[in-house]
Amino acid sequence: MEKLIKIGNNSILLKTTAGVLIHYKQQFGRDYNEDYIELQELDREAAQEKFIDIGFQLLWSMAKTADPSVPPPESWHLDIETPDLIKLIFDAVGLFNEALTDVNTEDSGSGKSFSVEALIAEALICGLTVKDLDNMSLPMVLNTLEEWCIVKGYTEDVVNATQEDFDNF
Repeated sequence: MEKLIKIGNNSILLKTTAGVLIHYKQQFGRDYNEDYIELQELDREAAQEKFIDIGFQLLWSMAKTADPSVPPPESWHLDIETPDLIKLIFDAVGLFNEALTDVNTEDSGSGKSFSVEALIAEALICGLTVKDLDNMSLPMVLNTLEEWCIVKGYTEDVVNATQEDFDNF
C-alpha cells in the first residue's frame, strides 16, 4: 500500500511493505513490534512521549521504503514542523496498522514475539529476497510463507527439541 502525503509544499510517498520492518530495525536497532508492545505497557504520559518517537521512526521507515534516497532521520525531520509531524505520525501509524490487518505477530504457541530476523530467515528459506520484502505487504509475505510450507509438505506443528532429544541424537 502506498500513500502520498503533503508536508507544506513537499510531497512524501509512504509505502507499507514488509521492508518497513527491516528499515526500522536497521536504522533504530529495535523491532517495531517490540516497541509497539512496550508502548501499550506504559502509563499515559510516558506513552504519549514514546508514541511520538516510535511514530516518527515508523514514518521515516515508510518514507525510506518508498524512496531509498531519503536521508537519515536526524536530518530528514528538519524540514517538518512539529504540528505537521504529529499529524503525519498519526497518518503513518494508521496507514501501517491498516496494512497489517489480519497479521498475528505472536509466534503461535511459544509466546515469543515476532522478529524481523525470523521473517527474513523464513523468507530466504522460501526463496524470497530482501528486495521482495521491500515490495510485498507483510500479510502477503506471511501468506506466501504459509503457502510455501503447505506446498512443500511442512504442515506439521514444529516441536522444540528437548534435552532428551539431543541426548538421543
